[in-house]
Amino acid sequence: MPKHGDIDQTTGMVFWSFDSDGRERWFDPARFFFRKNAANARQKHAYWANHEQSKIRVREWAAANRSKKRASFTKWSKRNLDKIRDSFLKRKYGISSERYQEMLIEQNFGCAICGTSESAVRKASGKRHALCVDHCHATGRVRGLLCVNCNIALGKFKDNTQTMQRAIEYLMAQQSEPVAVLNLTSSP
Repeated sequence: MPKHGDIDQTTGMVFWSFDSDGRERWFDPARFFFRKNAANARQKHAYWANHEQSKIRVREWAAANRSKKRASFTKWSKRNLDKIRDSFLKRKYGISSERYQEMLIEQNFGCAICGTSESAVRKASGKRHALCVDHCHATGRVRGLLCVNCNIALGKFKDNTQTMQRAIEYLMAQQSEPVAVLNLTSSP
C-alpha cells in the first residue's frame, strides 16, 4: 500500500492519497510539491487562526503519543546536533558557535589551564567531549574553555582564589617535605 510521498519508479509520479472513492491519486512531482506546500500553508493558517485551541490539541496528541513524539524528536536531534549546540551556547552563555570556535583557536584547541587538547578529553562512553565553557557565576562573563577536570576543580573551589592559593601552598609544602610511608601489612 503506497504512502504519501512515495514515488512510482516506472512513471516517476508521486503518490498523494486515496480519494473518497478509495482510488489512488498520483501527481507529477511539480504538482505534488505545489499541493504539499499549499496544504502546509492551509494548516499553518488554521493553526494560527485558532492558536489556543491548536495548542491544546497538540498537547493532547503529544500526551497520547509519547513514543511517537520521542522517536520524532530523537530523529530530529540526530540530524540537528549543530543547531542544538548553538542554541545551548546562546541560551546558557550568550555566545555563538562561531565565538566558541574562535576561543578554541585562541587556546590552541586545548584547556586554558592544563592545555589538554579537546580531542584527548573523553566521556566514559569513549566519545569525544567538547571543552566546557568556563564562566563567572556572579557576573555570567565567559572566561575561557576548560577540560572537564579543570572545570570541576574550579567549581569545587567555588572560584575562591584564597582557597586555591592555600591549596597551591599546601602542595608546594608537601613536595619539599619527605613523606612518611605507612606500613599497612599486619604482622603476626
